[in-house]
Order: sequence, then structure tokens, then C-alpha cells
Amino acid sequence: PELPVQLGKLVTLKTLALDHNLLVELHPSIGSLESLTVLHLSHNKLLDLPIEFFDLTSLTVLSLDHNQLAYVSGALSAFNKIKELQLSYNILREFPESIASLKKLEKLSMGANAFRRIPDAVTALTNLNEIWLSEMLTFSDEEHLPDWMDRLTALRELHINDDPNRDLPEVVRNRGVDSILNWVARVNASKESGKLNLAGLGLKECAWIPFRKELQVVDFSKNRIEEISENVLCVPSITSLN
Repeated sequence: PELPVQLGKLVTLKTLALDHNLLVELHPSIGSLESLTVLHLSHNKLLDLPIEFFDLTSLTVLSLDHNQLAYVSGALSAFNKIKELQLSYNILREFPESIASLKKLEKLSMGANAFRRIPDAVTALTNLNEIWLSEMLTFSDEEHLPDWMDRLTALRELHINDDPNRDLPEVVRNRGVDSILNWVARVNASKESGKLNLAGLGLKECAWIPFRKELQVVDFSKNRIEEISENVLCVPSITSLN
């Protein structure tokens, strides 16, 4: 299924919501919707975007998550007014570097794709304050923060969107960017050492633990946890739990 060509005649249209359908492609006439500011195309079966799609330069919100996009054209840079972009749950093989030119971008969702690295160019997004990523892209083998994360000066929220149960603890997110970066740094350090220090973070419940196979020691002391959750108890390598 695709959109009818007549849709392109709605030149004064500002919002278009076509999420949760079975669209496989978009007719080039969609590029005629020059007044469009909000476009929702999530949860379809889109394989590609016509070059005319990138004529929608008035867009401020674009949702393309939960489709089957393997590639996004560099023409994405034409969306110089966009503030929110959702591309999670596609099959993107590379992080589209053209995203780095979207200077007004504030919210970006890129988790659950096939790419394995985020280019340093993303640090040019000086207004980006919310980002959704895969667990693999958030945590790494390194014992420090990924450079791009530490240099996003406006960042206020970071989420793991492979699985809601694996998101950062709410108490960590609510305390702001320093708390978030501290959490990521602690988890990354555990990959090499096998020791995860989560002491004194005000946790109310046991959080999801990345790098589970490597862990031997977990320190939950000085928190507000009332019960040890199954996601901790089922880690067979743990030899010490505080």
C-alpha cells in the first residue's frame, strides 16, 4: 500500500498522522506538502523514502520509528527546523551523519537499529537534550564515558529503548545529566573489573544490570532497596552481593 497521489494537493496541511498502518512506500507527491510541520509515520513497513520527501523543510517533528529503513539519505540535512526525530526500530546500518547538521534538534530516538557506533559529529547538536539509544550504544567496553556523550552539553535525559525494563533507573534520570553520566561510567567500569558499584544512588529497586556475564561483585549498599529482584538473582557469576 502507498499514499494516494491526491494527498499532495493538501498544500495547507500542517499535521499528518499515518502511524500504525501498512505503508510500504510514499508517493513522491508527499513532497508538495510544504506547510507540513508534524509528520507521524511510525509503525509502518517503509523500506525507503523518495527524494521528494526531503522537500518537507517546514517539519519540526518527524516520527519514522518502527519501519524497515536500512538507509536514510544525506538529504535529511534539509530539515533545518526539526526539533524531534524518531528513527528507532529500523534496520539502519549506519548512524546518518547528516543528523549532525540539524542544529535545532532537541529530541532524538535512534535505538534498536543495526549500527554499532555513533560518530563524533553528533556533538554538534548543541540543543539536543533528550536521546534514546540501544543498550549497546550507551554502554561500552571502555572504563570512561563515550566522548560524544560527555560533549553533548545540553543533554538532560538519556533512555535505553530496546526494552523499557532496561532503562536507566528513574531516580538516576530525575537527578539530571551528571547523575546519568555517573551511572554510565560506573556500568562501563564494571565490564573490565567485574565489579559494579551502585552504592549511595538512592535506588528504590534493583536496576537492570548490563554486562551480566562478567559480573562477580555488585554493591547495592546505602540505597533504599527493599527486595533483590530476579534480574540480579539470576546472574550465576556473582560471588559477592552487598
